Amino acid sequence: MRRTRVRTARLRRFRGRRAQVSAVGTVLALLLFVSFLSTFVFGQLPSQMTQVEFVHELQVENQMLRLQSAVTAESANPSVPVTLTIPVTLGSASYPPFGVPSSGTIQPATSAIRTVFGLALKGSTSTVKLPMTYLGGLTTHLNNRYIAPADVAYDLGAVILGQQDGGSVMLSPPSLSYTVVTGGVDLNLTLVSVLSNVSAVSGYASAPVLTSVESATTFSQSNNGANGYSLASPLYLNVTTNYPQAWATYFNAMSAVVPNGASCVPGPRVTTADCYTPPYGDYSTVVVPFVVTELTVVSVVAYLAVY
Repeated sequence: MRRTRVRTARLRRFRGRRAQVSAVGTVLALLLFVSFLSTFVFGQLPSQMTQVEFVHELQVENQMLRLQSAVTAESANPSVPVTLTIPVTLGSASYPPFGVPSSGTIQPATSAIRTVFGLALKGSTSTVKLPMTYLGGLTTHLNNRYIAPADVAYDLGAVILGQQDGGSVMLSPPSLSYTVVTGGVDLNLTLVSVLSNVSAVSGYASAPVLTSVESATTFSQSNNGANGYSLASPLYLNVTTNYPQAWATYFNAMSAVVPNGASCVPGPRVTTADCYTPPYGDYSTVVVPFVVTELTVVSVVAYLAVY
């Protein structure tokens, strides 16, 4: 009887120890899994998603550059009706199992260029001002999580990268060229006014952007007074934009035609200190005084639709 009791007690102790070993093994396995998961979520995942979002941003930049090239090519011969479709990828890729994609939004840009070209009557002190206004473009906003949220904008004929801290850089300028000649500078400038059916399209899929140039007209004037007029100097180009830093940097590099440099006028909700880098969604106006002896402006009206 006593031996049976001893054997039963020993068996119970053995089973208890085996259960304890099993519990300890389960806890160690869970700790190992949690450690691996923590390393992945806080180490590898941010690194991979940073790369994924960076690649997506480059992809959208290339797509907006294709949009710019399409409008430029169509405006070269507007009498021939050509309609092109450029896809813009709104969302980034995912990185399974925990890396979810970031979304994007494409919407109209609120920019505007207002020109004041003064024409002086030959032999007279009076000046005729020719104000012209060019509106808009398209902005693709990237809701990045691991790199800074950014805009890639087709802005008044240029392609610009802007970030939420207000900083911006011009990826591809508008069509502008100048030639230094004897006695002055000849300036050729193409300005694009955008008509659009877009309110705002958000998501992760590609948004097809249809491009069609409605018209392209050319205005030319020189200082020789052949048609009874000459250019009044300077000629002002006022660029109202969410990306004043990019535009001002671009024009300030043209000392031959903008010898006095571009200046900045803050918008109604922007301080003077933040004029070139306004808060996200706000705008300033870059004032550009051109000094030229001959001017050619191509005014393009482009229709952009998103389906």
